[in-house]
Amino acid sequence: MLSAYVQKLIFTVDVEGPRGKDPIKHQIWGETGDGSEYGIRKIIEKLDQYKIKGLFFVDFAEAFDLGEEKIAEVVKYIDDKGHDIGVHLHPHHMGDIERHFLWQYTKEEQKDMIEKCTKLYEKILGRRPKSFRAGKYGANYETLEILNMLGYQYDFSEFYGQKWCGITPELTKVLPSNYKGLMEFPVTIFKSFDFFGLYKRYDKLDFNITPSEMHHILKAYQKKANNVLITVFAHSFSLLNFLERPDQPIPNKIAGKRLDSFLNYVNSKPFFQFINEKDLEQFDKDYYESKEIDIARNYYLTGFWYLFLRALPICKYNRLAKILVGTYIIFFVIIIWLLIVFLI
Repeated sequence: MLSAYVQKLIFTVDVEGPRGKDPIKHQIWGETGDGSEYGIRKIIEKLDQYKIKGLFFVDFAEAFDLGEEKIAEVVKYIDDKGHDIGVHLHPHHMGDIERHFLWQYTKEEQKDMIEKCTKLYEKILGRRPKSFRAGKYGANYETLEILNMLGYQYDFSEFYGQKWCGITPELTKVLPSNYKGLMEFPVTIFKSFDFFGLYKRYDKLDFNITPSEMHHILKAYQKKANNVLITVFAHSFSLLNFLERPDQPIPNKIAGKRLDSFLNYVNSKPFFQFINEKDLEQFDKDYYESKEIDIARNYYLTGFWYLFLRALPICKYNRLAKILVGTYIIFFVIIIWLLIVFLI
């Protein structure tokens, strides 16, 4: 049974290249225009500095689309550096370009894709994978049954409150859960927005949130739920700005500072401890039946600002984000106008 005084964390990285002509080069290795790299090498360098062993979920499906040798090079590099590797799977690389979620495929189609990725993992590393995370969290209960069948021990796909996740009804919210012997470690979430209970939004604990918010959320989990495994989230491209120019990304200096701040903060607190994949065995499969909890942002009104900041970078590509940003701008213009009228 876990200590009631130390909060466990695991640093997970989704290794994938979603855009451009050479996504492995620019969004996995993170090569920028000047030849420097801000991808997995930089992330591993940071983790090694703090003696943290990350769990890297490599999108093995990309091997069937972009080349096995390229993915094998990525996998061997991470393994040679002593970090753990799980299987990630974005099915559109192997199946239908219009179907991006595993739950959109039949159980037989899912099994075929997961089995191929599992065999490729074994071919490259000479051992069986233990951990899995579905691309876009798009797993369903059939996915979990297939993982059980193929001998996986841990799944990291469930994202409570995320419409992309097909595990419905939800297996769990924030607590580890046992599903027929497969341990489900859900994405660690916090309530980022709550409009008087009529609409709630949950976001994942990505290191790239503001330091003050990160500190608040971590301390809240440490005080309220010592039996939660906090899964810290990152992508291979988290230290890059690449949406505008995917083949000519530039370093994201703010993200780099936030990663340093996060690692410094956790390293300075004795009640936080990073664990690795092997340590997941210590979680008692029959222990997690305690009450679910709801961790929220530290100030109610900041939820409105947070929602705006989430929508702003993607408003060029996402219709709903564009509407939200436009609504916020109109609202702020009206408020400013009213203030001017009032003051005059």
